[in-house]
Amino acid sequence: MVFLADGCEPLEVVAPTDVLRRGGVEVVLASIKDDLAIRAAHGVTLVADAPLSALDLTGFA
Repeated sequence: MVFLADGCEPLEVVAPTDVLRRGGVEVVLASIKDDLAIRAAHGVTLVADAPLSALDLTGFA
């Protein structure tokens, strides 16, 4: 799980997520707010898979 918050660095989200997914790891992008659209640094908008509040965290190690 990768947490997304307004002001995050896009490269710090996208690069590790890409590497993990290429390696066959299931990655969930979780917004720490209820909105899926995250206003990252430099005016970039990222879209989360789900808000953290909606996820069942018992399946994550």
